[in-house]
Amino acid sequence: MENKLRRTREEAEKTRDDILDAAASLLVDKSFHSISLEMVARAAGVTRGAIYWHFKNKGEIYDALHARLHKSFYELITGNLAIEQPDSLQQLQDFFTGLLLNIESDQKVRNELTIFLLNRDYSGKLAIYREKHEEKKQEIFGLFDIYFERAKAKGLLTAGLDSRDMALAFTCYLDGIALHYLSNPGKFNMEDRALPLVHIFFERLRK
Repeated sequence: MENKLRRTREEAEKTRDDILDAAASLLVDKSFHSISLEMVARAAGVTRGAIYWHFKNKGEIYDALHARLHKSFYELITGNLAIEQPDSLQQLQDFFTGLLLNIESDQKVRNELTIFLLNRDYSGKLAIYREKHEEKKQEIFGLFDIYFERAKAKGLLTAGLDSRDMALAFTCYLDGIALHYLSNPGKFNMEDRALPLVHIFFERLRK
């Protein structure tokens, strides 16, 4: 019985992920307001009833996509922070490079970043999620601040640099590179450009 329940939960989780993947693939090229639950169901290969089992409406799907992206990003960063290294700047530099390379290698991540960076939309029924999603972004911002606080405490940062200012600058730089990459498909090779772009940001930070 326990094994059967576990398989049922796993199947339900897979169906939910399939629905989210299908919605993401549609939202890369279409606006939220132009897609229907029927379109999502067809793309996912499920019935509309299966969608309603997991989500009340399209807005909940949009919110769940953001939650999945945030959870993945949050867990990656906290996992990296849990292993504190002597050189916090180098640790973040290496992590930053890995994040950028992952955008190119992981289609799921690329789709979700396209939705929430390139095609971000909080009009109409999506307005209720704007504040919630912004709070999630601030959580990530706070995690980046930890790297710079550690670097400052270890005397690694150039004198006068504020850790919170650096976390904001870092976030803007990361978003900017991702946006440029996503808006120029096929013209920007992240594998070639990630390392030098990351180096440009960090080279003047060291004391």
